[in-house]
Order: sequence, then structure tokens, then C-alpha cells
Amino acid sequence: MKIKHATLVLAIMGAAGISSAASSALITYTFSGNFTGTLHGDAFTADAVFTGVGDSATVTDIGGVHFVPLSLMSAVADGETYVISTPTYLGFINNLVGLAPQANPFGSAVNGFSDAMNGYDGAAHATVALETFYVSVAFATNHGSVTLSSARNLSFGAAAVPEPASWAMMVGGFGLIGAAMRRRQRIVVSFA
Repeated sequence: MKIKHATLVLAIMGAAGISSAASSALITYTFSGNFTGTLHGDAFTADAVFTGVGDSATVTDIGGVHFVPLSLMSAVADGETYVISTPTYLGFINNLVGLAPQANPFGSAVNGFSDAMNGYDGAAHATVALETFYVSVAFATNHGSVTLSSARNLSFGAAAVPEPASWAMMVGGFGLIGAAMRRRQRIVVSFA
């Protein structure tokens, strides 16, 4: 009976995702708003969401600004997905946060600011409405070059990407709970 209870406790711990020491440093960052710019030389205005994944353990300090290199960078506008091939940084300092190409992080960017960003370290969760500070940036995409010249209703978000080991621990825990529940005592009834 004690073994059954120990198995059930271990299964519940696994299902709850209690894992050993490691925690994920991967963060999904998003910029959203209404952007104006050009695509193939044609002017456009569209609501768009820019998304990139960064490893907060790789924050680099360049001239007092903290930069996180982003991968899997994309934008969605008017139902179309634009895969961004330009290497891109997320940059932040004081109450300012920006999205900039790695080749020219100080010369071209989508920047916004908010007092709520003061002390932001690049690793914490955040959902913040931003005042637009500066927008002038070009990205190479699978649909050609996109140049942004202005933004309105800009917001920034950051959320952790779950670690694969956490998912495995949770799924394994549910399996152990199922096994423990199936393994119950059989009652044998005999008629004399």
C-alpha cells in the first residue's frame, strides 16, 4: 500500500511539472501596432505583430544598451506571414525598448518607451503599451524588403517558452497517474 501511495505522489509531482533545477531562458518577444511603410516600393498601412525568440542568457551590452539576439523572427500583417531573414536584436535601456537589425542597432529601429519598462532585464514577463519614440527600419523578408517609417498603438510583450524537459515531465506524470489509477486491487467474488 505504501508503494502505491509513493507512486501516486511521484506521479502528481511529475504532472505538476516539478523538475530539477534548470529553467528556460528562452523568451518570446512581440511588438504589435499599426505600421506605415513600403513593401516593394509600394506604400502600406497595416496592423502587424512582430515576433522573435531570444535567449535571455545571451544579453549583450553595446554602448550601455542591452541587446538580445532574436531568432525565428517573423511578422504577421493582413493575414500574411513575413519571415524576417535580417538578423535582429531586441534592445532595451531605462524605459526604452526597441527592435533593430544587428548590422545597425543604433541607426535604424522600432523604438517605444514606457515608465513600466524601467528596470526591465529582458528575461521577465511583460505586457506594456508603448509611446512610439522612433521608427525607421528595413527588414529582408520572404516577400521582399519591408521598410517601416511610423507606428501607432505600439505595444510590447514577453513570455517564457516552456522548456522541453518540463513538457516531458508533465506528460510522464499524467502517465504515472493513469497507471496508478488502473492498478487497483481486484475484488474476487465467489459464491459457495
